[in-house]
Amino acid sequence: ECQHRHLCAHGQCRNTEGSFQCVCDQGYRASGLGDHCEDINECLEDKSVCQRGDCINTAGSYDCTCPDGFQLDDNKTCQDINECEHPGLCGPQGECLNTEGSFHCVCQQGFSISADGRTCEDVNECELLSGVCGEAFCENVEGSFLCVCADENQEYSPMTGQCRSRTSTDVDVDVDQPKEEKKECYYNLNDASLCDNVLAPNVTKQECCCTSGAGWGDNCEIFPCPVLGTAEFTEMCPKGKGFVPAGESSSEAGGENYKDADECLLFGQE
Repeated sequence: ECQHRHLCAHGQCRNTEGSFQCVCDQGYRASGLGDHCEDINECLEDKSVCQRGDCINTAGSYDCTCPDGFQLDDNKTCQDINECEHPGLCGPQGECLNTEGSFHCVCQQGFSISADGRTCEDVNECELLSGVCGEAFCENVEGSFLCVCADENQEYSPMTGQCRSRTSTDVDVDVDQPKEEKKECYYNLNDASLCDNVLAPNVTKQECCCTSGAGWGDNCEIFPCPVLGTAEFTEMCPKGKGFVPAGESSSEAGGENYKDADECLLFGQE
């Protein structure tokens, strides 16, 4: 029978007494009757092939296609690509973290992930934080921002949001300026609805920050109150927590009298 050339395609014909047998090539097996070789569909019969990928059956074999972020190894298995091995990914202001099938950039403070997710871009705080510099001009710099006064003889005070003379001392702030301006006092800034956390609607910055307030401002443009015990808090509240300007001049150092704040009067309606 093996003299017939069309017998046992994809295999070898072996003559036996009274019959023949097909010895099939790799990727094929003999049919039930043993008279021809059939393709083995590895994709259906072996669920372990092409792990993490798609199996495509071919004549006598199979192919694997891997999703983005994976590559085919010598064992026809899809292995994760470590994108972080590529130099320059995420840029000098970020750290690359490899993930299954992808990667993630962790950016330094003052930077955010770009639209394509491959680098860290500078955050323009001057556009993002409306009124962050008060009356001063906001200048964006890489990773941060600067508050610059129009008059070069003045310097910006982050405590008051004001430009003042470079020769002024910490206690020479004009109390008739923003400290006497009345705005809203907020009691919690660590909240998604912080704009609704109004403790009192019409108080000065010192009345808010030297008592129970966490932030002062209006229209959700909030000045965070300085932390108790810091130099900034002492500058704003020289007599300590619970004391506010009495509104009267004094011959004492600092030129201003202070009084015990009446929190019930300031915040009682809230």
